[in-house]
Amino acid sequence: MALQIDERRHGAVTVLHPAGPVTAEDAAALLDRVCDAAGRSLGRIVVDVAAAPFVDSAGLEALLGAPAPM
Repeated sequence: MALQIDERRHGAVTVLHPAGPVTAEDAAALLDRVCDAAGRSLGRIVVDVAAAPFVDSAGLEALLGAPAPM
């Protein structure tokens, strides 16, 4: 199952909702989406992983590798 990432705005905050397991094959795409969203929302971003039943070490690394000003 490919990772689906829904994006919604709540005022000045962008919320990303990855749905499905976040694995090594999806980590780069997740990091790209997080960085892109952060750039468009002045760093005000939330990644809601409630719909991600599993996040492997590469997925965690992608989230931790996102720019610090987020």
